[in-house]
Amino acid sequence: MISKIEKQKIRKVIFNHLDGFSISAIINSFNKNKLTSFLRTNKTFDTYMLQKKFSFNVGYMNVALRLLSSQGLINQKIISDGKNISYHITKKGLHFFNYFDEYNFCIDYFLECVNNKLMFHKNINSKHYLLLEELLKLSKLHWGLDKNIKYNKEIISHLNGILISPIITSLAYNNLLNQNKLNYIVKTYDKFKIILKILSIEGWIDNEYNITKQGKYAFKIASAYGVTVSYLPTFIKTNELIFGNSEILKINTNIKKEIHVNRPLNVWASGGSHKTYFKYIDLIVLKIFNKPIEKQPIGIADMGCGDGTFILHLNELIKKTKRYKYIKEFPLKFIGADYNNEALKETDKNLKENFIDYTLIKADISNPNHFNKKVKELLNLNLNDFLNVRTFLDHNRVFSEPKNNFTNISESSCCFSSKGRWISNSMLESNLIEHFLKWKPYISKHGLILLELHSIDPKLCSMLIGRSLSIPYDATHGFSDQYILELDRFIECVKKSGLKIDFENSFKFPNNESATISINYINQR
Repeated sequence: MISKIEKQKIRKVIFNHLDGFSISAIINSFNKNKLTSFLRTNKTFDTYMLQKKFSFNVGYMNVALRLLSSQGLINQKIISDGKNISYHITKKGLHFFNYFDEYNFCIDYFLECVNNKLMFHKNINSKHYLLLEELLKLSKLHWGLDKNIKYNKEIISHLNGILISPIITSLAYNNLLNQNKLNYIVKTYDKFKIILKILSIEGWIDNEYNITKQGKYAFKIASAYGVTVSYLPTFIKTNELIFGNSEILKINTNIKKEIHVNRPLNVWASGGSHKTYFKYIDLIVLKIFNKPIEKQPIGIADMGCGDGTFILHLNELIKKTKRYKYIKEFPLKFIGADYNNEALKETDKNLKENFIDYTLIKADISNPNHFNKKVKELLNLNLNDFLNVRTFLDHNRVFSEPKNNFTNISESSCCFSSKGRWISNSMLESNLIEHFLKWKPYISKHGLILLELHSIDPKLCSMLIGRSLSIPYDATHGFSDQYILELDRFIECVKKSGLKIDFENSFKFPNNESATISINYINQR
């Protein structure tokens, strides 16, 4: 067993790893386009000033600079709702910019990881082995940095994170992070030893290739790396997104396949993290299904069902409620909806094995009218007859120009882009309000339980380095046209849509001003 303090230290290492992994491609892009040189010599600048000197897609440039602000390298001040943003380079930034070249290996390494499909558990080819060997040597030498100089420990942790994140994700995804399996692979594939030496950088593996007690805890929460690493295809294209073709990751309509994310990996990793919050959602669901039977919903509609994990969980939960006593007279119906065909296949496979009464529907979070139409066609019911639930999905709606301007000035610190095009914060909030207005007719009867992701102000984030995942969240979502708002702005948009949040059945994590995740029970009553 390890202490609470040791666990906090390990989480801090992982969070720093993911910070470095998330901003490395931006740094590499800035180096290539000589923006780093500009940053080294200009303590203050703004968007207009940059546009005179460089050619870029302003939406993604804003995302990139906000991430550096969240890291504490520059201070951001939004002017004119984000059309022009001014920046001031911090003391920390001046130090970091001198070492930006050290991050340059990231893209070649990321490409190798993707080309090898993150298969670190099989016989590593010679080219990949030599690259890993070279990076391991650099890491053992602290990447040539003096650990005793202020800010260098953070840079070293970033560089270690670039190296370690794909490796530990691959091993966790393939269920190989236990001693017996590692022993077998070491005996079978001699080259695999280098992987364990890389994991020993943080003290998670000892010299005899055994998992340490710190390693056991790190490996237990290793899925925390997975969501960020699943966006490797996006990170590899960061330079093109900022300075080139902003639509390079647009879905190929001929094959209709996502190319910005490794979806199976993403579903696996997010499923693991979602379970942490299920017990809080349970409290709301239990209350709803312990009501008098005539006031209960006919079932549960899970929009964005992923691999069906949440439906399986809810099915077990209902067995603890009054509804289960009447389950033969009032059978519980489940709807699993998702826009991704691979997710629907996974849900189908998992639910079949558990004998659940379910219907699968291909549906889009941005089009509840079509979703309701399919429910009528297939079940002769209305979506409003169901309790609606969804997890980390509303920010993934397709952005469309709002028909109405519900807010002239936004107090958000966020930066938004649609295929590289700048989106003002007030426009984004108006879009979110219209999104909720679309859903309003379908959640007025039994409500909506919504688990959502949020951003936080860069100034606050910079004071929470090693204690928040806001930087990886903002990087993966900002460059893939997903729209996470601060929690207070999100709540304001819900209110402006005429919906109500039941604050007695709402939660936020952490339970303070730095909350990046919330659970809200929303209805019209």
